[in-house]
Amino acid sequence: MYWLLSLLIIVVNLAPAHATDSILDTINDTLSLSFSYDNGESYTTLDASYDLTDSWRIFGEMDTLGYWETGVGYNFILGEVYNEISIKGLGGNNYLSDTINPSIGLFSAGFITNELIWMTNFDIGYAKANRQDENLPIEMDLEKYTVDKMVGIHHDTTEWLGLSYMFNHDSSKIKSHFMNTKTSTGHYTYHELVVTLNIKGWKPSFTLTLDGESVKTEIGLSFDF
Repeated sequence: MYWLLSLLIIVVNLAPAHATDSILDTINDTLSLSFSYDNGESYTTLDASYDLTDSWRIFGEMDTLGYWETGVGYNFILGEVYNEISIKGLGGNNYLSDTINPSIGLFSAGFITNELIWMTNFDIGYAKANRQDENLPIEMDLEKYTVDKMVGIHHDTTEWLGLSYMFNHDSSKIKSHFMNTKTSTGHYTYHELVVTLNIKGWKPSFTLTLDGESVKTEIGLSFDF
């Protein structure tokens, strides 16, 4: 697990008295299925969440490329701001695919107006594995640190139409240990535009992800069970 956990302190004036209930209705879907197309490759993702209590839930995600994650979340209200702290394990289709990568995150959301919601997410992760060098008959230890950040807004245009925008910045640091330590860093910035319909609890959506070099499209369906 990444050794540094940042504390997000957000102060916002919230208009509606029923804000927290509306936020929960807006962001909590218990089951979703999505179909994505990215750089000529198609895959399917299944997400599920189950509320253990009013404050605790378990959740998971798996796609047809082999990526998976599972975890537990604890939510609480500070003033009129909804927050969730999550701890999860990730594996499969990533750089250190033979390990379970721990991650901890903080999601927050609140109302700007009756129809406009702000949201932020902050995740930090750590992974360690042993790898065979591609060019030499030696093994080396690898460590990977990740920090992923998101800020966004969601607007309920009508009772059945919602629009969202999210700005994301992911950063990583990889250390390889053999004889000496080598460090490489990476940064990835992208934007997400989401159109969501709400038809009696069924929520079909269309997501467009842009990073300046490629375009990813995703069609999804979320609903409560």
